[in-house]
Amino acid sequence: MQLTIARRRRARADYEQTPALAERGRARGNNFFAQLDRRLPITADVAGEHDTIADITAFIAVEFANSAKRPVPPNCPHLTRWVASQSARASAKA
Repeated sequence: MQLTIARRRRARADYEQTPALAERGRARGNNFFAQLDRRLPITADVAGEHDTIADITAFIAVEFANSAKRPVPPNCPHLTRWVASQSARASAKA
């Protein structure tokens, strides 16, 4: 099992960085943030008035982006508010 994990790590390190692909990823991330920011003034949560799997998935995506040094942009106030409310939940702290 250890050998398999070591091989996977080595294979990942061999991938060439592609600037165009990285830029596309940034653009898609910004689009995701903007779409959520436009949606959140309409409803309390991503898919309606109550938390759903959509909120959990979106929160994880936003947190992952933040850990990759891609925080929510300052021009997304509704998303910033929503992230703060999700972060305050006990389940987000577990």
